[in-house]
Amino acid sequence: MKVLTNEAYIGNIVFNRISYKLKQKPIKNPPDMWIRHDNALAPIISPEIFAKAQEIITERRQGLTDQEVLDRLAALRTHEGHLSSELISAAPDVLNRTTLITRFGSLTAAYKRIGFQPAQRYRWLETEARMRGVIDADVTEMVTQLSRDGIHASFEPQNRILSLDGKDVTVTIGAARSLCEGHSGKRWRVKTDRSATTSLTLIFEWMRRTPA
Repeated sequence: MKVLTNEAYIGNIVFNRISYKLKQKPIKNPPDMWIRHDNALAPIISPEIFAKAQEIITERRQGLTDQEVLDRLAALRTHEGHLSSELISAAPDVLNRTTLITRFGSLTAAYKRIGFQPAQRYRWLETEARMRGVIDADVTEMVTQLSRDGIHASFEPQNRILSLDGKDVTVTIGAARSLCEGHSGKRWRVKTDRSATTSLTLIFEWMRRTPA
């Protein structure tokens, strides 16, 4: 966001936006305290494009209702014929992917609200997020059970590492997802940190279940 609001890109240098005092938090100064030097640099973009970006940022900050967000998403789908993370990121009047996930729980949930069903191959990101949630819950339950048995254990979700007995034993947590089932048997995609130097690697199996 700072890149989009930095006037240096249109050739202006602005000082004194923030005041710093010893052992105190920085304070944002009001615009009338800023020190400006317009046209100090060769502009990279035109003032018109920069001004349009500021209008869009201001509009987004004002806050849209869920229905307004969905209406814009639906309009993008109508215009493009489909939806994807790339199209959403490139659309200036549509909230970004992260914000859509925060509002509606997932992109698929937002898509469902406007009646759009993406192809199966585009839903793998949500599948992986669901896998991670289930695995984290299972590992947390393992830590609880180990503690009950008198074994000190801890789990670092960010690094996907389970530590036992004060890190004397470390385990990398990974996942294997079933991609298809054909005449040649199942094919799996394994996701884990192959560069990890832990003692063991524990792989959780995830199979896509189809209705009977």
